[in-house]
Amino acid sequence: MTEDRIWLLMARRLAGEASEEALKELEKLIEENPGITYQLETILNYWSHTKNITKEQDNEALRKLLARIKERETSDEAVLIREYENRKLNFMFRNYFKTAWRTLVRGKGYSAINIGGLAIGMAVAALIGLWVHDELTFNKYHKNYDHIAQVMQHGNFNGEWDSQTANPGVMGPEIRAKHGSDFAYVVQSSWPESHLFSIGDKHFLKRGNFFEPDAPEMLTLNMLKGTRAGLKDPYSIMLSASTAEALFGKEDPLHKTLRFEKERDVIITGVYEDLPANTTFSFLEFIMPWDMWLIRNPWAKEMANPWGNNFSQTFVQIADNADYGCCVGKN
Repeated sequence: MTEDRIWLLMARRLAGEASEEALKELEKLIEENPGITYQLETILNYWSHTKNITKEQDNEALRKLLARIKERETSDEAVLIREYENRKLNFMFRNYFKTAWRTLVRGKGYSAINIGGLAIGMAVAALIGLWVHDELTFNKYHKNYDHIAQVMQHGNFNGEWDSQTANPGVMGPEIRAKHGSDFAYVVQSSWPESHLFSIGDKHFLKRGNFFEPDAPEMLTLNMLKGTRAGLKDPYSIMLSASTAEALFGKEDPLHKTLRFEKERDVIITGVYEDLPANTTFSFLEFIMPWDMWLIRNPWAKEMANPWGNNFSQTFVQIADNADYGCCVGKN
């Protein structure tokens, strides 16, 4: 920065634009930085002899000047000056460090309180920042997160009015039949369950949900293998990437079979990227068709009053031409 200032003031002097204060400042800076004197004198000599010369002579003189400056900069004297400046700078930093260290040692208790308080404050600030980020990005993994909702049922339960997320299994079909135009997707779902899967003599307990076929599209799952249309066959299954690796290692699991609950074989139709921890469905290690849940629980279709048993969940995606206001409170 000092050299830049010197050259700026020199340029003003040569152009005749330097004030008395600027000239005094230039003289002072040259005294403090003797290593640059030679370059400045060379420039002054060149400048004073540039009158009444041709352009070719001017260019040749400039070339020689630059060569002399470069030679001067690489001379032993210039090297010694630079080494001196570097040593002076290192010495200054060592002094700063020694002063700071002695201050810390003299006031150990005070220093411990200050450093400890600073460290704790920084750690707490970092944790709060991470928590805020986690909350602000909750469920934003799903492309249409601001249009996805869970259907809640408001009614009189045992003499008390309340709202709950548990719904009859016919809730989804009823919404599609009466209000289908308000929703892009309506998906009936089981509650999260852990189930046993087998490959030969190896057995794995994995947690997941039974969904209707539109669930992968509604959740905009990032498919690594297969497509989002993998739940149309009742005897199909979609696995998370970590589950697929745990079951098959590095092998391609697509179209391979798993033994489900030692009852029947299911075919792997897709592998999706694990959902982040800050999503509602972060636990999904597998997804199976809702039709398979109904096959394993035939009583759900045989009830005399299908509205009398709240054994499932319902999720919807609001249509682009609708909003939450138009959907709340509908029967």
